[in-house]
Amino acid sequence: MYRELVRDRPFGRIRIWTPPDRPKGAAASPIVVEWAGLVGDPSSYGLLGGTLVEGETRIDAPLDGTAFPDSLARNDRGAFGLPAGYRAGVLAAVPFGLAVSVAAHGMASSSPLTFGELARLLVIFLRHGIPEGDDEVWRTFDEARDEARQAQIADGPIR
Repeated sequence: MYRELVRDRPFGRIRIWTPPDRPKGAAASPIVVEWAGLVGDPSSYGLLGGTLVEGETRIDAPLDGTAFPDSLARNDRGAFGLPAGYRAGVLAAVPFGLAVSVAAHGMASSSPLTFGELARLLVIFLRHGIPEGDDEVWRTFDEARDEARQAQIADGPIR
């Protein structure tokens, strides 16, 4: 299954893949979520896919990889991989229960906080399923973002 959602305020786009579909060039994963949006200046971008696991969160996606020309990072160059600086965002937001198998980042538009937000969203989708309605998906996304930001406030800045 492939699904794409767009909203105007605040602007954002989400793409979701489940098998047999997946982003071109990406490793297989039960769910892959990609997000790009304007949350101020500059825009933000990220892609994560993975599965639920017992124990501590682990990141199996490589640090870097090939270009991802089909990414939503429109004013940036997307590439597969999850650089060390962004891994901290995933681990701070979801310290237990997730194995990240695929990731993509923008050369300038990604941040640890963005990947923390995506990690929270991915876990919600893996645990509870992907909501059917677009408004429900956006509401779930907003809740995941709020949870990641609260984790950042409680634990200090995600670096």
